[in-house]
Amino acid sequence: QIGKVLDQLDRLDLAKNTIIVLWSDHGFHLGEKGLWTKTTNYELDTRVPLIITAPGKGRDLRSDALVELVDLYPSLAELAGLPIPQGVEGTSVAPLLSNPDQPWKSAVFSQFPRPWQYKKDPEIMGYAVRTDRYRYVEWRNFKTGEIKSRELYDHLSDSEELNNIAELSSSSGLAKELWKHLNDGWQKAQPKKM
Repeated sequence: QIGKVLDQLDRLDLAKNTIIVLWSDHGFHLGEKGLWTKTTNYELDTRVPLIITAPGKGRDLRSDALVELVDLYPSLAELAGLPIPQGVEGTSVAPLLSNPDQPWKSAVFSQFPRPWQYKKDPEIMGYAVRTDRYRYVEWRNFKTGEIKSRELYDHLSDSEELNNIAELSSSSGLAKELWKHLNDGWQKAQPKKM
């Protein structure tokens, strides 16, 4: 269906000034890990489809770069030739549309309460950092910040995030490194200026 839209834009000579973005706001659990719908900081809930086409940018390109939905606003602003307002979180992915294999973010972040519920002050908040290989999650008391539990998954050997290796002695250095990445925040994970 996306191809039909793109073909029609070409036929109507509108592709040269039209930006299209297809995305989903969240992933979805269908019983994996005993979970249902969008309820976590895990891969199945945070990984979403993202397709962007813009005038003057390559077509049929694919990137494995880490991007986040907060990147959409600055991306659309840059692609439309508009200034990106100060204070906007996220990074324009426009450079990836020309060079999808360039060095990019070192990590992306998510946050979700446990148990999943819409409350002003949840009891436990989950904070996660995802690198190209690992996902590290901390579940913290929302009021005190005390870490209640930690999870660490190696996507090279465990893409379904079934084996929590956070408490293994062999993972202690890696867990500390990812803890630092999580606490340093999104600004320090940004791509280096070219």
